[in-house]
Amino acid sequence: MARTVVVKSNIVEEMNKQVRNIKTRSSAGITKALLFIKRESIKRTPVDTGNLRGSCYTNTYLTFKGAVGEIGYTASYAPYVHETDKRYRKKGTSWKFLQKALTENKDKIIKIIKDEAYIK
Repeated sequence: MARTVVVKSNIVEEMNKQVRNIKTRSSAGITKALLFIKRESIKRTPVDTGNLRGSCYTNTYLTFKGAVGEIGYTASYAPYVHETDKRYRKKGTSWKFLQKALTENKDKIIKIIKDEAYIK
């Protein structure tokens, strides 16, 4: 059975609210933002064999309410590495690698989505 980590924090919730308020958000903007988050997250992801970093994925969906995105890691042990503060990490990597990529780049992510929004 696949395990998932749902990143919840006040900053992430506020960012989601801001994104939802961009009524003209485009799938291109969401995709660009997801790829930016992916790059930032992979930089922070602990590496042993590279499997965890290689398992990062993004998906963009069109819904009746607009474009939405999903980012995650498919490696079965991703939730454990994300949520466990181990000391075996190399310099520059950390636990909570996906959450930190989101929270530390909130303004850049919102700007990417706004810059690609449809003009009405």
